Amino acid sequence: MKKNYLITILVVLITILICFIVSLLVLKFTSGSKTPFNKYVKDINNIEIKDNIVIVGYNDKTIINNEKKMYKLLKEKNLLDKVIYINTDDVTLINGSINLIDKYVVKELPAILYFKDGNIKYMIDSRDRNITYNDLAELIDMYNVR
Repeated sequence: MKKNYLITILVVLITILICFIVSLLVLKFTSGSKTPFNKYVKDINNIEIKDNIVIVGYNDKTIINNEKKMYKLLKEKNLLDKVIYINTDDVTLINGSINLIDKYVVKELPAILYFKDGNIKYMIDSRDRNITYNDLAELIDMYNVR
């Protein structure tokens, strides 16, 4: 009789352990599919940009991994409040481009734009190569973004 209780407890513990391991694996393989930026813009026509870094991206595993590094850099430099993130999965593209505030057209995504006093100071997109968090670090240093 005592032996049956031990076997039952052992089976329950093994089942709980297996469920825990499976949930960790599922979390690991699905966590790379969302951008780390939890505040992002869906309606780009009503954005007020003064002194902001605008990051334009979309849901792609490589890009999202890069965005995670950008997020970490921005968090370290305490600049998350200056970031406007635009996920183009939520925006209608015109001829494959995103028209940001009438005259700033981003052709190849992802892209980073820096605005100071409402005027664009810096823009880099992925025409020649995919941008990385190093491009963001250069921008922050070049313009002494605070």
